[in-house]
Amino acid sequence: MISAALQTVPKELTEAARVDGARYVRIVWSVLLPSIRPVLITTTLLAFIWTFNYFDLVYLLTDGGPDGATRTLPFVIWETSLKFNRFDYAATYSVLSVLITGIAIGFYMRVARKAQK
Repeated sequence: MISAALQTVPKELTEAARVDGARYVRIVWSVLLPSIRPVLITTTLLAFIWTFNYFDLVYLLTDGGPDGATRTLPFVIWETSLKFNRFDYAATYSVLSVLITGIAIGFYMRVARKAQK
């Protein structure tokens, strides 16, 4: 998605920055990043949600990892409810998961509204 967004940036913008004497870092920071900002925000939100909800990789590859280093919230919910039979804690963790995801989506909606104005 980021590669496609970079291809949509008009070449005239980067060429104009080069003519004005901007170096590569300044072109990236002042021309390219503002041009692809909506795509970056969307990609970041989707990546957050996808990685936040990892269960299968953690379960299959590491089973929580060495000393719980790779445990994610969905893995903790599964472990608490089905391994330890603590459904009350699992329900609390589930509500927490929904709230965190809702906050991330709310943040995205706020940024998306600002970008449209």
